[in-house]
Amino acid sequence: MLDNIRAKQRVDAIIAALHRYEPDLTAIKGISFCVFIKHAEFMADTFASMGIPAFVSGVDGDRCSELLADLKTGRITFLFTVDKLSEGVDVPEINSVLFRRPTESLTVFLQQLGRGLRHAPGKDCLTVLDFVGQTHRRYRVDTKLKALLPRHRFSIDKAA
Repeated sequence: MLDNIRAKQRVDAIIAALHRYEPDLTAIKGISFCVFIKHAEFMADTFASMGIPAFVSGVDGDRCSELLADLKTGRITFLFTVDKLSEGVDVPEINSVLFRRPTESLTVFLQQLGRGLRHAPGKDCLTVLDFVGQTHRRYRVDTKLKALLPRHRFSIDKAA
């Protein structure tokens, strides 16, 4: 029961942050990187119950391209994924990324972040919401971002 209450509180925090940084939820084309399939399904079901079109990507590989097409056109607001869509996917329309999965790998972090960094018509920015640091105090996103700065470029090789 306590886990359900905490899960609901975390989802409420995510929804509040989305409303704060993206007031028009219909304009979002987002990907959320989750820990495991049950987590992704919970998130997608919860978002859908709140009227935010969301699906899990990665359960049925044949359906992945269909879901990505729906994300591009705005029929889906969020795709929740586990170990999919981190690389080899080009959907420049993605304008929101939710981090829900910790990783010590700078490479994985950059691949996930990179899903939303591509330019697209009508896209002026990428909204990145990190909810990993709230639950995993040892997770240091600052060191990952610091590795992107020019004078710290050597850090990428060390962190990868």
